[in-house]
Amino acid sequence: PNTMITQHSFSLYYSLFLLFLAITTTLVSPSHGALGKCNPSDYKALMNIKKSLNNPYELTSWKPNTDCCEWYVVKCDRTTNRIKEFSLFQSSSVGGLSGQISSSIGDLPYLETIIFRSFKNVTGPIPQSITKLKHLTMLELSHLSLSGPVPNFLNQLTNLNYLDLSSNQLEFDLAKVKFPKSLTWLDLSNNKIFGTIPEDMKDLDLHMLNVSYNNLCGKIPYGGKMQSFQNTAYFHNKCLCGPPMTGCKKVIA
Repeated sequence: PNTMITQHSFSLYYSLFLLFLAITTTLVSPSHGALGKCNPSDYKALMNIKKSLNNPYELTSWKPNTDCCEWYVVKCDRTTNRIKEFSLFQSSSVGGLSGQISSSIGDLPYLETIIFRSFKNVTGPIPQSITKLKHLTMLELSHLSLSGPVPNFLNQLTNLNYLDLSSNQLEFDLAKVKFPKSLTWLDLSNNKIFGTIPEDMKDLDLHMLNVSYNNLCGKIPYGGKMQSFQNTAYFHNKCLCGPPMTGCKKVIA
């Protein structure tokens, strides 16, 4: 009889221990259920982005351990529940968003759209990690204070058709930039971009082009869509010439 009581007591204590362990584990570590439809890796990347922007008013809906698919600024795909759109722009004078665009933006692999617009206190370079976003079709980083070059291997974003940069402080040699062949919209105006317009830009099927208010020089490539744009697409540069601008001066030996 004593042996039976001992075994019964052990079983009871063991069951209670397992119950206690399950309860404490739940309390200590938030369950995936707390994130709802939000993918855990997307959640982590978004929280890093929020931190790099100094936890601004515009992201107050981004509360810890809640469903990121319900947050403002971002949208989830209805099928995969992965973040597909990030759209943040100044809509009022409330808040004071500042900081840098985190490299964690590249850890949202299903992103199709990125928009950062009209935050003059957002500084630093364009994150190199953006080149990992193979589904990206739209990239707008405009009216910020970004500096430095565009990321290398930008042309690897083979689905990108809309690129708006740079009313920023971007400074790089345009001649060395390779753009994806899918591009149909390109706005690089109001920066500090120098060099010449690359010859292969005429091979792009551009519906919109604006490289005005930079430090570009040299002859505008002839052909493709390059002469279909008004001179306002090219003016206020250092010395761009050729149609639709005035002719280039001949150098006399």
